[in-house]
Amino acid sequence: IIEGRCSIRSLSINTFSSKSVVAIGKHCFINGGHRCRVVMNADEGKNIIVGSNCIFSNNIELHTTDYHSMLDSKGYRTNQAKDIVIGNHVWIGLRCIILKGVLLPDGCVVGAGSVVTKSIETPKTLIAGSPAHSFRSPVHWDVKRI
Repeated sequence: IIEGRCSIRSLSINTFSSKSVVAIGKHCFINGGHRCRVVMNADEGKNIIVGSNCIFSNNIELHTTDYHSMLDSKGYRTNQAKDIVIGNHVWIGLRCIILKGVLLPDGCVVGAGSVVTKSIETPKTLIAGSPAHSFRSPVHWDVKRI
């Protein structure tokens, strides 16, 4: 589901399950660029939800699954797939990876090259690193260069 007035240069959406949904809100800018794409992989009936007014830079990946099973000593799977939810007005920098179960609230900025493995609770937070963690809050950003 892609709502109105989005600008999308290069996006690969893969839903490996008929029960998975990828939804992108209004006024989102997904850059991608030449040979650089944004990849959203939703599997195992899990969803990727992106709010409105978000910016995605180049070479970003979102994955709701690990694509394999990790098993405990009794043979039960321990790494279940989970949804990814990106709030409104979120900026995701160059070469970021967002993994299953992550919730990024409104106004967050994800620094270039970050691997986001856990949810952030505070809106308007700058997060970065591998694995990503909070650096500063609140942050305010604008699509315009001021």
